[in-house]
Amino acid sequence: MTDQYRSMVQLKTNVRVKAEGTGIMTKSIVTFFVLLYDVRKVDGQGTLALLAFALGQLAYSVACWMVYLRYLGASPLWPDIKCVS
Repeated sequence: MTDQYRSMVQLKTNVRVKAEGTGIMTKSIVTFFVLLYDVRKVDGQGTLALLAFALGQLAYSVACWMVYLRYLGASPLWPDIKCVS
C-alpha cells in the first residue's frame, strides 16, 4: 500500500468530524442565504429552492474537501504514476 492510501485509511476520526461539521455548517449557511435572497429579491414563490439545495450541496463538498486537503496535504490528490521501462 502506498503512503498516500495508507494515510487516507488511517485518517483519524477527529478529522472526519471536523470535515463533516464544517461541511454541514457551510451547507446550512449557503442554503439559508440563497433562500433568503429568493424571498426578498425574486418573486417570493420559491423559484430558487432547487438552486439553494444544489449550492448547499456544492458548498458542503468543497468545505469537506478543504478540511481533508488541509490535513492530508495536496500529495494524495495526485496519483503516483511510475513509468516502467
